[in-house]
Amino acid sequence: MSIIKQIEKRMNPLFWEYRQLVTPSEVPDEFHLFVFMTMLSGLVGDRVYYKEGGDTIYPTLWTMLVGESGITRKSTSFRPALRVLSKVENVNLLAPSASPEGFFKELAEYNGVGLLRHGELGTLLGSLRKDYMGGFVDFLCELYDPLPMGLKRRLSKEIISIDRVAVSWIAATTPDSLNKCVAGSRIAGGFLPRWNIVFGSPATTFVSFRQRKTDDYFIPFTGKLKALKPAEETEIRFNEEAIEVHREWYVKKRSCVVGEDLGYFHIRILEVVKKYAVLLAFLGGQDKVNRGIMETALMFGDYFYDTAERLLTTEITANPFEADCQRILKKLAQSKNGTCKVRDLLRNLHFNTKDLVARMETLQHRGDIEVKGNTCCIKSDKATE
Repeated sequence: MSIIKQIEKRMNPLFWEYRQLVTPSEVPDEFHLFVFMTMLSGLVGDRVYYKEGGDTIYPTLWTMLVGESGITRKSTSFRPALRVLSKVENVNLLAPSASPEGFFKELAEYNGVGLLRHGELGTLLGSLRKDYMGGFVDFLCELYDPLPMGLKRRLSKEIISIDRVAVSWIAATTPDSLNKCVAGSRIAGGFLPRWNIVFGSPATTFVSFRQRKTDDYFIPFTGKLKALKPAEETEIRFNEEAIEVHREWYVKKRSCVVGEDLGYFHIRILEVVKKYAVLLAFLGGQDKVNRGIMETALMFGDYFYDTAERLLTTEITANPFEADCQRILKKLAQSKNGTCKVRDLLRNLHFNTKDLVARMETLQHRGDIEVKGNTCCIKSDKATE
């Protein structure tokens, strides 16, 4: 039995009610599970927290759904969750913005609390690779970690302050976009490990025409979410058994860390299981994390260890330049007559002009492509390989 199925068996009945609302569909099972948990994270916002040392930590989750376009239904997977949350008062749904100034202003408008969504995260990741966006990368990393003090930014001669931040994030991207934007990039070491990476496999269920579901269909479930949202701030504590179970798991996992890159992910995963434990306890109406809840949370952690290793050993190549070349060839092979305008390659593959020219020159020298003016075409013998 897969680890996802094992986790699902231990989930609260409210999760299964949600599953009934969103199925049948072609969405992978793992997407349903993590969309639900992220929805719960967005629901509680800054109303639920736990203490560690001198820090107040909110159970915010950053969930990245990774799958091929069209067949893993990434955006379809979180559309119902956003639809439901939009009906719950005091849940802020933040609009995506690649502008640091625009993002900070919107965050301030909602007092630093909300659920951010990105249908295609690759666009943002591509922009973060640029040198002038380095400050924005640091700012986004600040959003995830507990703040010892508020955030302040001077925008258009005005100082804007945010007292505290509790931002959850649900986003989707393709393996190709992830590879292109992250491989060999400085954001891989700081920004990416804060994400819960979820790889989706094409579902075995095929639905050619989804049943139309009116708002009435979601009313009972939406009512339960409204009742679940805490009216006051709620602290979740960990009992001694839960702390000991986590400590044993922590020591075991820490001893298995191999390589600096994987280490970046491991330390984040060791911590994020506490957030899952807090959310699971709250979902079950408990103010303490017990041994059973912690054991379920650790299963989430084990899943993320597997996805981090897959990300670093398979999805993000050790040779990003060659990966870029292969992406260009793949795009050309998918284009009509194996031909594509250079401007379309720039737009669709998130290259800057200098990088694209360098890769096209390499491919042309190898005899893989031909370049005529503003048009690039794949060699006919390469298109069939």
